[in-house]
Amino acid sequence: MAQLAELRRREEQSQVEIEQLRAELREKELLEELAKEQEQRKFTEEELKRAEQTNRLLAEAQQKARRRIRRGSAILVLCLAVATTVQKLYEAQEGSKLEQEAANAWRQFESGQEIEALLSAIRIGKYLK
Repeated sequence: MAQLAELRRREEQSQVEIEQLRAELREKELLEELAKEQEQRKFTEEELKRAEQTNRLLAEAQQKARRRIRRGSAILVLCLAVATTVQKLYEAQEGSKLEQEAANAWRQFESGQEIEALLSAIRIGKYLK
């Protein structure tokens, strides 16, 4: 009977050791899984940082492009205003020149130079077309 009790005690001790080994194995597996998850998290965080940096760079580039477009538009408007002003000045000078030539033609006509006055008037008329 003592042997049977000893065998039962040993069996119980073996069962306890088996449970301890299983617990240690499960703990080891859990630690390995945790290490993998931590590594994956670190990788994901690095990817997120890179994505955020890329987004910042893109936002800065977009702002820079918008500033350039605004500057370019302002320069274009300024150039158009200058070109319009120059065109108006040119037209005013031409109008003044034509008025002077018309006055000269009228003076020629009054001074008896009808043919020269007529030729001047024809030139002015052709230019006005």
